[in-house]
Amino acid sequence: MPYDDAIALRSLLADADPELLTTIGGAVDPYAESVSDEFYSSIQEHDDAHAFLDNEVVETRLRDSLARWVRDLFVVRRGSQIDEYIERQSVVGDRHARINVPLGLITVGIGVLKKAMFRHIVDSDIDRGDLANAIILVDELVDLSTGLMNRVYMSDLLSDARDQQSLKLQYAGVDMAIQTEGLRASLFDWHRQILRLLIEDSINPRQVPSIRKTNFGLWVTHKAELIFQGAKEIDQLKEILVDVEKTLIGAFDPRQKIASTRGRLVLDRLDDLVTSASAVLSNITEQTLAMEAGRDPLTKLFNRRFMRTVLQREIKMSQSTGDSFALIMADIDHFKQINDRYGHDIGDITLRQVAELLVVSLRAGDFVFRYGGEEFLLVISAVTADQAVVVANKILNTMRDYRFRISDAESIPITLSLGVALFSGHPDYSNLLTEADQALLEAKRQGRDRLVFFSSISK
Repeated sequence: MPYDDAIALRSLLADADPELLTTIGGAVDPYAESVSDEFYSSIQEHDDAHAFLDNEVVETRLRDSLARWVRDLFVVRRGSQIDEYIERQSVVGDRHARINVPLGLITVGIGVLKKAMFRHIVDSDIDRGDLANAIILVDELVDLSTGLMNRVYMSDLLSDARDQQSLKLQYAGVDMAIQTEGLRASLFDWHRQILRLLIEDSINPRQVPSIRKTNFGLWVTHKAELIFQGAKEIDQLKEILVDVEKTLIGAFDPRQKIASTRGRLVLDRLDDLVTSASAVLSNITEQTLAMEAGRDPLTKLFNRRFMRTVLQREIKMSQSTGDSFALIMADIDHFKQINDRYGHDIGDITLRQVAELLVVSLRAGDFVFRYGGEEFLLVISAVTADQAVVVANKILNTMRDYRFRISDAESIPITLSLGVALFSGHPDYSNLLTEADQALLEAKRQGRDRLVFFSSISK
């Protein structure tokens, strides 16, 4: 938080006339809800606001929170109460950055907010001699309070931008050559399925697999643009996905035979698109292998500093496509006992093996983070609640079946506790992290080696 802004607000609050503050509060407080309504009505006119106000629960909470903030402006404070008020403005600014509220919308709304409060002050029975001082005080209070929020907001955005750049460098540490072969195999496998379906005499269009749901499609949609933001190759791959879908429209008309002219054109066009996609993947690999980067030195996973970037991206994707995503918080059961009995070297070996198993248990478009210690965070893109549970059960079973080697002659069983939470529309990713963490704690409470879905916890 910039020191000069804090000093200015602290000085204003310390020197403000308590009677004038109380008088202003008496004029504005009864209308705090309507002032809040005017603020949100003004920004609802902008398309950028839909992502934050279309969720009924969020909208209700935001409106109530703003009404409380308006009333809080005119409370008489002394000493530590002033510091607490300043800290609250910092928290609000950080929340706005987490949700990615456009700063321009806030600026527009604050202007409306001040005009509404000025109107209620003028309409009140406040002494005309105090009116000018009251207007000036409100103007300064709102500007300095929101100025603190915006400073924190901008600081967080700059940090996010740096993290996005670092994330690109981190990803360069992956053996991209191996990953590319997996993506290419996914692409070619989908192509073979399409060719087989095209030569069928009759086919239900609903049976046609979507290229966007393949590992290749999920990687392009959810991960590639984040890692290689701004790269022309990613735009090329996205265009190829669109072209593929356009090419397939009408291609599965049961009355149309593959030998027809139209059928041959479809085959030729798909062939060209798949070949182009494969070439673009190769180009990305060559560029990535030329870069240097590091990851968590032990597990080679992303570390938690990149969660914000990834989760904000997933929320944006979900709001755009309607597909949800899930978080799985995973904890190695009784890990301390492994360290105590076998030593920290064996503990490190165990962490590396768990990380490898988590990565191979997921799809190309998903993310795995080392959350801290023996905890991992998994971001599962484009899934329903039922599909998220299937993924979590697969992870549990994989861990149960695997024998973790601690030496050439000895291996030990390892199990995980999992907390699962599905994105429900709230734009602040910290809520979803909290839900996944609470579900994980419940899984441990119930005896470990199990999954608990947040929605199943009794409220």
